[in-house]
Amino acid sequence: AAEAAAARAEAEAREAKGKFEEATAKAAADAAASEKRAAAAEERLAASEKRLAETTAALERARESSKTLEGAAKAAEAKAAASAKAAEAARDAASDEAASLEASLRIASEKLAVAEARAAAAAAE
Repeated sequence: AAEAAAARAEAEAREAKGKFEEATAKAAADAAASEKRAAAAEERLAASEKRLAETTAALERARESSKTLEGAAKAAEAKAAASAKAAEAARDAASDEAASLEASLRIASEKLAVAEARAAAAAAE
């Protein structure tokens, strides 16, 4: 009976050892799968960080371009304002010159009328 009990205990121990080894192997496989998933997640995180850095750099380049374009637009606006002011000054000068020519023409016309009147008076004498 003691031998039978010992044999049963030995069989139970072997069975428990088998279950323990099976559970250990399953735990090791689960740990390996978890490590693999963690490595994949780290790779995805690194790729996301790289994309974020690229996007940030592109955004900074866009900001610089925007500043450059803003500066160019302001310069063009200032140039247009200066051109408009110069055109207005040229128009004013042309208007003044036209008024001066008109006055000269009126004086010349009056002198001609006086000369014609003198000529007519001289002819009548």
